Amino acid sequence: MLRISIVSIGLITTLACQDKTDFTVEQTPASDTELASIKTTIDGLYANIRVENGQTPEIEDILYYFAPQARMGSVKEGATSLQHATQYFDGWMEAMNKLTPELLKEWEIEGKSQYFGNIAYHTTKYGVYFNTTDSIAEQGIFNYQLVKLGDDWKVISMIWQAEDE
Repeated sequence: MLRISIVSIGLITTLACQDKTDFTVEQTPASDTELASIKTTIDGLYANIRVENGQTPEIEDILYYFAPQARMGSVKEGATSLQHATQYFDGWMEAMNKLTPELLKEWEIEGKSQYFGNIAYHTTKYGVYFNTTDSIAEQGIFNYQLVKLGDDWKVISMIWQAEDE
């Protein structure tokens, strides 16, 4: 029992005498090149989520912008759902084939990115046209988390909520 107390006191004394490490992280100024690269990923994703002139998107073109293990989710009626990006877009393509819309265009109304090292986020207010450009069918918020893999920024997770949900 006495031995444990002496060991404990020695450990506490050693820890108390060590220099405290400052864990403050200095953020480097945002690189215009990195922010442009993040925006290129987001813009590329939006450019491929569209149906126009009888052409539907290729799922491989959409998934190019996602990390292999990416997850997607939504908030609807106070509940969340989360699934693998491949699973989500398989279902999405199936729905597009059943609905056969003449026009589907999703775009960024406004957005903002921030990054540190190899992780980033991009928050977007988005809009959707469905069969007409006379009015917006849906709008809401997307929140993307991205990782830099090699030279490319890829979406690792994405969650959204439509304005009316």
